[in-house]
Amino acid sequence: LLKEQENNILLVQPGNNPEGQALRDTVTSTWLWESLATGGSPLDGHSIEPAPAPAPACSETMSSLSSKFSAAETGVFWDLDGCPIPAGLSPVSIRANIKLALENMGYTGNVSILAFSVEKQSEEVESEFKSAQIELKYQLTRQEKDRLMYLDVLFWGVGHRSEPSNVLVVSDDLSPKPKVNFVPALVLLKEQENNILLVQPGNNPEGQALRDTVTSTWLWESLATGGSPLDGHSIEPAPAPAPACSETMSSLSSKFSAAETGVFWDLDGCPIPAGLSPVSIRANIKLALENMGYTGNVSILAFSVEKQSEEVESEFKSAQIELKYQLTRQEKDRLMYLDVLFWGVGHRSEPSNVLVVSDDLSPKPKVNFVPALVLLKEQENNI
Repeated sequence: LLKEQENNILLVQPGNNPEGQALRDTVTSTWLWESLATGGSPLDGHSIEPAPAPAPACSETMSSLSSKFSAAETGVFWDLDGCPIPAGLSPVSIRANIKLALENMGYTGNVSILAFSVEKQSEEVESEFKSAQIELKYQLTRQEKDRLMYLDVLFWGVGHRSEPSNVLVVSDDLSPKPKVNFVPALVLLKEQENNILLVQPGNNPEGQALRDTVTSTWLWESLATGGSPLDGHSIEPAPAPAPACSETMSSLSSKFSAAETGVFWDLDGCPIPAGLSPVSIRANIKLALENMGYTGNVSILAFSVEKQSEEVESEFKSAQIELKYQLTRQEKDRLMYLDVLFWGVGHRSEPSNVLVVSDDLSPKPKVNFVPALVLLKEQENNI
């Protein structure tokens, strides 16, 4: 219904939720919640053509880095204990998502991944790592593991000293330890013509020491789902940046680019990730939308059964996110469903985008999101 009323429908769900498949022809873009919450890209990668001038807007995201790194090999050094595999993902999907995130930033070369752990994995999990072509390295203690990872990073630099390479370090702890200090090591590699990329969970202040050394920094939750880095630096691909850029543009009309986006967020099913806040969630959602070409105003409604503390409610208010409570899950789902429909009715005379963040779109008594969103799609809403 909203789609038919000139609204553009967008969808967000945690993990790989099959229920969203019923909306495949209605929804323009679908994010994993873990990716959107950190400002990442959608799974399908559809962006829209901004009304003013797509080419300049696109070229503005290009870094001045030399294109020599675009086709260079990338070595990924992953602390598996500090940055574990997010729920719903696997070694195979992690590899695919890391490669996708790198390609989206202009890195098209081969990717090799080493994972380091103290905790012994099951034979089944080890087999999954092998299938994903990720080499798993064990050590008995955290200190020994850190030292092995540190040495492998240095050996990578030595082994690639005659050619450009990218070094991607995934770690929750870069603080100096006995015989292990990543910061000067990565600075040294940078001076030897290596391109340094960093991944950390949450907002880790230790990465600040590498601010002038690192080209791009991801949150682990974002990289693991193929999302964009926090700083958004991309590199200029060697062949031809302009065509590559235009290829990411969707054939959608630019009428949705400046349209308002209504975000309807099931807070219980898609809670705030660790290390983030309502203010950062709002900023990251806006960033993710702007990266896809949606530059209009964003309004956010959050729905919950669980009562938040006064402090948290104050944070939602500061973030300009309206928090709506109901006593039961069914009542909450119904309120969210009705608010989505009311949005469509209220915007029936103009284009709009509808972004639904939910872990459960299955039919319930008096609540069935699928036909409602299909109807909105038919009414020219972008889902």
